[in-house]
Amino acid sequence: MRTEKNAKGFSLFEVIVSVVILFLALTPLFSTFFSQKDFSTITLKEIQAACYAEEVTSQLYVYPVAFIKPGVYSAGGPAAKPSATVNEIYGAQFFGPDSPPLYLTSMDEGFERIITIKYDPTLKLNNIEVAIKFDTVTAAGKPVKRTIANHAIIAAFK
Repeated sequence: MRTEKNAKGFSLFEVIVSVVILFLALTPLFSTFFSQKDFSTITLKEIQAACYAEEVTSQLYVYPVAFIKPGVYSAGGPAAKPSATVNEIYGAQFFGPDSPPLYLTSMDEGFERIITIKYDPTLKLNNIEVAIKFDTVTAAGKPVKRTIANHAIIAAFK
């Protein structure tokens, strides 16, 4: 036997309560999704910056030590300039006209390469730091600025 209460279906109050419960259950899922998307955007840029830094230090390990000169090669100079070419030759611009070529991959927009070379005369070592600064915007629109640094110590004795 059907009663009048069973015949009319869901009340408006029951529908509203179920929508609120559904919203509360799905909110953590959506926040996790957006935070993971932000994390993956930042991680991709960090990996890219680490590759740019490793490229320089790995080349300087095999670069003739006699040509490596202490200094800071950064913003406004050839080390920081993004361009359209795949590889650019900078050895002469960094270390003088007679130095062998140093190939650096051009970087995407928003990246800056800073190469710092310090010479320790006591230990006869070149302490090299390659810092890649970058800025990006996450999927949520939050601006992020980071610096990834790579260090190398190269013996300066012959």
